[in-house]
Amino acid sequence: MAEAAADFLPNRSVVLLSSTGVSELLPKDISALLIGQKALGLLCLPSCWVPPFFVISADLSIGLDGESSENSIEQALSLIGLATGRPLMARSSAVDETIEERGSLLSKEATTATLAKVIGECASTTAHLNKTIHWIVQLRLPARSKGHLSNEARISKAKRDWLCEAEIGADGTQQSGPVPVAIRRWRHGEAKEPHGLSCSSSVTIDKVLQAPARWATDRKLRLHFEWVWDGNFVWLVQGDLCTSIEGIDPRSVLPEHVVSLAAPDISKFRLADGGDFAKYRKLANAKMYGELGYKVPTFYVLDSEDAILQLLTGDPSAELSADLAKLTAHPLVVRTDGEGIPAELRQMLPRSDELRTCEAALNWFQRELPQKLAVLGTHAKKIVLICHHFLPAVASAWCMAEPTKRMVRIESLWGIPEGMYWYPHDIFEVDTLDVNIDNAAVRTGDFQYTSRVRYKEWFVAPDTSGNWLAIRAKVSNRWSPTISNRDWFSEIAITSRRIAGRVGRAVNVMWFLDIHPEASGHKILPWYHEVCELDRSLLRGAPRFKVSDSTVLALRTLKEWQSIQSLPMQDRRKIRRIRVSPREPSLIRSQEFLVELSNFAKENSAVVILEGGVLSHAYYILQKAGCLVEIADLYGISEEQTAFNKMVRDNIPASIEKKGERVVQVQLTGDDLIAALRLKLVEEATEVFDANSTAETVEELADVLEVVYALADRLGAGIRQVQQSRKKKRASRGGFDDGKVLIETANPQSLSPQNIDSPTEQLPLSFHEPHFSAPRLSNVEPDVLVHQDELERHGARERMLEIDLPIVARTSVQRTTEFRITAPSSQGEISIPFVGQWSVSRKNGELRVKLLLRPQPVQPELELVISTEG
Repeated sequence: MAEAAADFLPNRSVVLLSSTGVSELLPKDISALLIGQKALGLLCLPSCWVPPFFVISADLSIGLDGESSENSIEQALSLIGLATGRPLMARSSAVDETIEERGSLLSKEATTATLAKVIGECASTTAHLNKTIHWIVQLRLPARSKGHLSNEARISKAKRDWLCEAEIGADGTQQSGPVPVAIRRWRHGEAKEPHGLSCSSSVTIDKVLQAPARWATDRKLRLHFEWVWDGNFVWLVQGDLCTSIEGIDPRSVLPEHVVSLAAPDISKFRLADGGDFAKYRKLANAKMYGELGYKVPTFYVLDSEDAILQLLTGDPSAELSADLAKLTAHPLVVRTDGEGIPAELRQMLPRSDELRTCEAALNWFQRELPQKLAVLGTHAKKIVLICHHFLPAVASAWCMAEPTKRMVRIESLWGIPEGMYWYPHDIFEVDTLDVNIDNAAVRTGDFQYTSRVRYKEWFVAPDTSGNWLAIRAKVSNRWSPTISNRDWFSEIAITSRRIAGRVGRAVNVMWFLDIHPEASGHKILPWYHEVCELDRSLLRGAPRFKVSDSTVLALRTLKEWQSIQSLPMQDRRKIRRIRVSPREPSLIRSQEFLVELSNFAKENSAVVILEGGVLSHAYYILQKAGCLVEIADLYGISEEQTAFNKMVRDNIPASIEKKGERVVQVQLTGDDLIAALRLKLVEEATEVFDANSTAETVEELADVLEVVYALADRLGAGIRQVQQSRKKKRASRGGFDDGKVLIETANPQSLSPQNIDSPTEQLPLSFHEPHFSAPRLSNVEPDVLVHQDELERHGARERMLEIDLPIVARTSVQRTTEFRITAPSSQGEISIPFVGQWSVSRKNGELRVKLLLRPQPVQPELELVISTEG
């Protein structure tokens, strides 16, 4: 349960409908236990920002029916000032609902008459969650737009930096992209007393939301708001306090010392030899790394079927037990490999956690390994055991490299690689500058890289007993980059490309980073590689916030997974997305769980949202199974080469080059420059037209002004002359402050229908008194006009269509035109009717016109013959 902050406490009473009737809780008596986290959050916000609401207690939700309940609902509505006929919204408010579970519970529309039934249905639907859920009953607002405003830690490093985003609708449309809302005291001045969030235009929503962002920033709070705009006001319908639980420094998981051990005297296990390095893939990888100059750890092999069977059945010989006692004197990891195992099953080959005693090892062989081997079927008989001592490192990485491609992708996270299956991680793109590996190798000091450092709360690492667990990172480490050494980027990139060159295909290479100095002479070390099977065409990004009318379930524990699997079929079908972030070892490293998850998602047409990397085994298995997966961050997916062919600000090319991209540019002068500036002015003006927020509009207006300055200068006029002309026009014609739109004019004539001499007849428009129509945006948006004409040239008849296209059309405009085309035939001239469907749309400064021509059926002309014969 989130702990209340000192500056985030209830500031008013709330009406509660419970099994004991309708009551009013005073601020001092309010708690999440009584009304739930969402309701508590709303009561901590200024009342002028929140629609009126009351709370229905969890103890009444199932039995809320009958005449007495209806009377109680009407009484509660009356106490919050709502008439019984107003539309309502019921929202879940769980006692222990965390910020991570936002969107996973329910919200439903209701009326006074249907509220009891809706609450009962919601309570039944959420019963399997075993949560205490109260229900907020709120005025349902006509949502012309809705979305989120957040400064939670995963969104921004600093509390003063917010992100505002409109929610994606059920039809897949989104009203605007994310808009940053930065709160700066020097810019926004002193804080003002809260007042209603008046807003008459969707463009200014982000500016209006500066008020709650400033309110929270002044109180040093991290909050996640959900907002609704009804056309006149922005309302806050949810306010979640985002608290951080402290974790540990990822570097602290390293042991203080690593004891250096000589190869033990063993009898059943043996040191890996040349034949093993040639035969088993895991060892073949290590052999390659040795050839590339890395000193790899010592490996031990057990390939006796009898000895392996003894371990699996819990009946090891004395020699086997003695070997394990010697090998586990230092933390041991046991891996499995074998000959003839299909590539798709290699992803499922089991391995152990750290085994620190003989007893722990024997327990793993007897109790855990047989179950893990079951997924291999008959191939389980082919396995051998390959052991090595655990290599302690601060972080790990997966790297994707290709033999003849200069760009290399690195995904890294604290702890061991399994964390990258599921958790947010850092992403780095390294440009090795040359497609030829040998040429690139001599320029490692010049390699360029870009980075996406993300908020990393969770990672996987061993605990004090050697068990690999999900561990929460220390707050101060969550925004720290996992790789900051420039030489490491170069070494990872060039070595991974050399490995790809030897394999002859794109590869994924696993690396250990910042290795304990007493465990290896290398700070970073390649550990494993495989052919990269990534299908880039299937990559798709996940929405940053929740999707409208979409049920999103959070999956973190085995209990939650079992609850999801046990849902009735009708409830399963309502699941649209499953956000997977497991915290238990039974799920983190379970191949069976991945298979079950992919099957469940496919059967129920659900999407799996993955925070982990696209280079990880989890993504590979889900993708291979045909499961639809959305990636939380698709950094690095854009095309390598982008053609612009447009004028840019002077410093843009150099800025792009600093990021490692190659730039091709020309510099214009004279009339060419003036023509380019005029084109640029049109381009920037359309971007002002397309802007969806105040901040975006201001930025685009600045671009327009910059072009105006440059054009005026190149014309020899200067901005002073432009300002003089502006002031002169304003003095004589006025500005554009009043919002007047000229619809039409009328000029009276002597033969006009109106009788000017009659005192009772008036002109439709007075010359002296202004006339206004009902104001609409459509009054100033030009239409698509199509003109037809029939011409005859050189004896041939032609049909000409002339189209007037509005360059500033806000959305796609469609029109239908009917016309005929005549043509000569053996029976004379024929006329064929056509219907033309026009579609005009614009993206930035480009117009796209589509014309669909469809011939219409021709009615044949029949000659009428009347017979006079009897």
